[in-house]
This record gives sequence, C-alpha cells and structure tokens, in this order.
Amino acid sequence: MEKTSINTIKELQIKQLIKEPNHPRKESGNLDSLLQSIKKDGIISPVTVVKVNENVYHVIDGYRRVEVAKKLGIETIYCIVFEGYDPATAAHQSFVLNNERAQLNEIEIALHIKKMKDTFGYSHTDLEIMGYGSKSSVSKKLNLLELPSKVQKMIVKGSLTKTHGENLLKLKDSKKIEKTAKLALSNDWSAKKTKSVVEKHNKKANQDKKSAQKIRVPKQEIPGVYFKDANDMSELPDESIGLIVTSPPYNVGMEFEKGVSFAEHLVNIEAVMAECSRVLVSGGTMGINVADILNFRGAAGKNTFSQIQPMAHIYQKMLRKHGVYLRDQIIWVKDSNPFTKDITVNYTEKTNHAEYRIVARHEPVLIFRKKGERSAPSEDIVLESKLTKEEWKMYAPSMWKIDRIRKFDGHPAMFPEELVSRLIKMYSYIGETVLDPFLGSGTTIKVARELGRDGVGYEKDTRYKETIMKKLGVAEKPLTEDVAAYSKKVLDELDANQPEKPEVEVMASEGMLETAEEIISDNQKELVTA
Repeated sequence: MEKTSINTIKELQIKQLIKEPNHPRKESGNLDSLLQSIKKDGIISPVTVVKVNENVYHVIDGYRRVEVAKKLGIETIYCIVFEGYDPATAAHQSFVLNNERAQLNEIEIALHIKKMKDTFGYSHTDLEIMGYGSKSSVSKKLNLLELPSKVQKMIVKGSLTKTHGENLLKLKDSKKIEKTAKLALSNDWSAKKTKSVVEKHNKKANQDKKSAQKIRVPKQEIPGVYFKDANDMSELPDESIGLIVTSPPYNVGMEFEKGVSFAEHLVNIEAVMAECSRVLVSGGTMGINVADILNFRGAAGKNTFSQIQPMAHIYQKMLRKHGVYLRDQIIWVKDSNPFTKDITVNYTEKTNHAEYRIVARHEPVLIFRKKGERSAPSEDIVLESKLTKEEWKMYAPSMWKIDRIRKFDGHPAMFPEELVSRLIKMYSYIGETVLDPFLGSGTTIKVARELGRDGVGYEKDTRYKETIMKKLGVAEKPLTEDVAAYSKKVLDELDANQPEKPEVEVMASEGMLETAEEIISDNQKELVTA
C-alpha cells in the first residue's frame, strides 16, 4: 500500500468527481434529509477525493453530498485532495473514513474485506494490523457472505443483526436459514433467542441422524483381528504372546461403554486380564494405559458428589493372582494446556480461592511382568532388537512427553503411535507377536507390523471394523486364498496345537455387584456399594 499525501483543498467541478470504484458503501440510502440540510446551509464539510488525473478525481468519502449537489444543480464543490493515487490505499482510506461515522452496514463491511483480500491480496494478519479486527473477527465478518442473499438484505436493512446472521449460519442449509430468518423477523426474536432455536434444531437433527444411521460392517476378514470379546481368546495358545500393549475402556461413558455399569466393567476386565495372563510368555510384559476415573460417582453413578477412583491397584490385584506383577509405571504427559471443556475446573470469575482443581494432562502406563524366565531368540535377533543408547536415554525416564491424538478419525479414543512404538521396542523382540485385547482403531497391530513384529488383536465393537481396515491397509474385497493363507500362517506361527477352550463364567446381572466387590480391595467397598 503506497502512502498518499494531502496536497491541498481545491474547488473542483462536480463533473470531475466519480465514486471510488472500491468504495465500501454500496447504497446511498435516503437523501431527503441531507438535501434539505444542504438547501438550508450549503455544503459545510468538503468531500475527500484522490486525484486520478487533471480531469478525474475519485471520491472516497462524501459521495452522498456529491449526489445531492448534482440534484440541486451545484456545479463546484470544495474537496480535500490526496495525491499519489494507489487503488489499495484509496479503498482502505475510504473504508476508514466511512466506518468512523458508522455509515457502513455489516454486509458492506464484509464485502469490503473480501475486496481487500481478493483484489489486493491482503492476508488476515495484514487486515488485523490495518485495523479491521482480529483474525477471528475478520473470518466471522466474511462468513456473513455465505448467508442467502435474502438474509443478507435483512441485515443490510437492519431487520436482523450480525449476531443473528452468525447464529443462522450454524444451520448450514440455505432453505433452513431463510425460513428461520423469516421466523426471527416475524416473531421479533433476539439474537439470543435465535441462537437457542438453532441449537435445539441442530441437536434434534443430530439425534435423528444418529438413530437413523446404520453401522456398516464390512464383510472382509482382517488377518490377525478377531471381532469378539477378549474374555475368550481361545484362538491363542498358552504362552504364545511376547508382549501385550493395550488401553482398556476407562468406564467414563464413551460410546463403546454405553449401558455398562462399573461392576459389569470390572467383571469383564478381570476376565480379559485372566486371558492375557494365560497367553503371555513367562517373563513377558504387559503395557497397560489406563487412567483413573476422575469424576467417579459410585458404582451406580448416583452419588451427588464426585471423587477420583484409582484404577492401578485394581489391575494389580487382578493380575497378581495370575503371577503377573506391577514392575514400573510411566507417566504419559499429553500436553500442558490449563483449560478444559469442564467449566467447573477452568479459571473464571466464579473460581473460589483455595478450591482450585488440578487439570489432568497425564495418564499412567502400567508395566506388568509375568513371573518366570524370559526365553530369548537368536543372538542376531537380540542384537537387532536392542535399543540404541540414545533410545534408552529417551525412554528410560519415567515421564514421556508425547502429544495426544487431537483429531480422532473413526474412533473416539486413540493413543498415539509413538507411545505404542516405544513399548514395543522396549519389551519385545523382532519377530514376536504383540497382542492388543482392546484393539480400538488398530494402532497396536499397525505399529507392531511396522517394527517387524506380528500383531493380533480383539475388538468386540464391529462399528470400528472399517477404521481398522483402513489403518491396516486391508482392502474391502471378497476373501482370497492369499489372505486366507496369511491368516492361517499367523495362527500356525502361534502354535499348531490349540488348547481347550477355557471356560468363561457368565454371571447373572444381579451377581455383578457382588463379584465387583470381591475384585476391589476391602477399603474400596464403600465406593462400589454407594
């Protein structure tokens, strides 16, 4: 943008004055009151122009006065003349002068900003520096141009406000936006009322969409993946798994936990841990990423107060009876953002001193080891599998700073590949089989295979089958002989002789609570019976 300088105040002929092509004001509005004022007192304030050449001047401010002068037959008018014409400068100054007097409506402002971006190439940052508002404010103003033209005209006329328009945009459908805008206009809805109506509509639409949506389960088989509950892993022989890496459900109301009580959750976890202990090799490791329940309201979820329910000791008790012991604990630091979605934790004007809550930005990874001696493969495999000194220096400290997954694609609770990669490198040999009994999106198998290990997993929720296929690169097609052969190879490598299918007790629902009480240590019983 080139700088212009004021040359002088000149008396110019009306016929020399043309409206600046990039002038932000699109409509002159009603000129009657201005006409009467000029008839009485004349033109008191000069108009502002930019010189194009000796015979042409672009009006950047005061063009309504020029229009009235033409109607009244006035032939000359005094003007503040800017030299050094530059289209971008003229456009910007025209906006500044008109906006200072609040003569622009929200749509005119949005159109002008679009012009500055599209025609003159200014970025959001440039516009913020030039005084058009913050980058988010600029984006909101531009978004108004996505409204249907009829609704834009309502804002131009002042029938609806900018905030009305921002709320209406959340409907994301032109016909719905127009219909709701008409309702807002005819019923004299405030912007707040309009927002409430839009939110209720969207919530209902989302509920209808979810209830109508059918979960598509591909028919394609996935080698090494079993779609069933891991409380029965009879496909796997005893002591056939070198490492288990998993993140069990936390029982915090995720979509795959709906309808499962805390007692039922513990019963299932204990059965899965028993199976994990069976299939794990002597001296083998389990890496279990499981967080405490931060807002626990009792086993029935009915307590009026919440508290933290620790989970590590529950897993420790379950596994200890199978000869699997807690050896180490890693603190996975996911980020350090102090703000959360929970407004009761965030710092606000209502936050009471001495009652601050700690924002959970970490999760533990519990490292269990099965008793017995770990058999080692060939010396070559051992050397190839061993960590480098640099890797050891990075992995050995108990605090791992690894960014959490911020965009969940196909599953609501994924752990990062880097977390899985470190555990596999540390606790398994190349060529061994790594198991994830709560497979989720398939991350553990993906990383295991990338690191030269075999991977197997169990996932009882078939709605994630398509996600697992995508992550593992399995095409959706009829089962071929090659894929079938690969599946057979995976099982053959585990063991040719399958053991008898273990008996898994299925308890009646009324017995769940009693079983859960046995799982939890005595000092925790009151939490379960609450």
